[in-house]
Amino acid sequence: MKKYILSLLIIAIVCAAGCGLKAHKNDSHYINAEQEGNDSEKMLHEILQCFNDKDADRLKGMFAPDIKDKYDIDGQI
Repeated sequence: MKKYILSLLIIAIVCAAGCGLKAHKNDSHYINAEQEGNDSEKMLHEILQCFNDKDADRLKGMFAPDIKDKYDIDGQI
């Protein structure tokens, strides 16, 4: 019976200690859904502006270097 109560107590302590980790949610390395949505929207507008201006170089500059090397970006744009 002591082991059972001790096990429940340990589980309760671990669960309670884990809840405190959520308090650090506002740290700078966390991205919330609103920030991510804003970043995605800005990127979308920038991509559309590149297409409207026919600015292939600026559009190509948005891709990661390994993607530029792996695919024919110029031919596909």
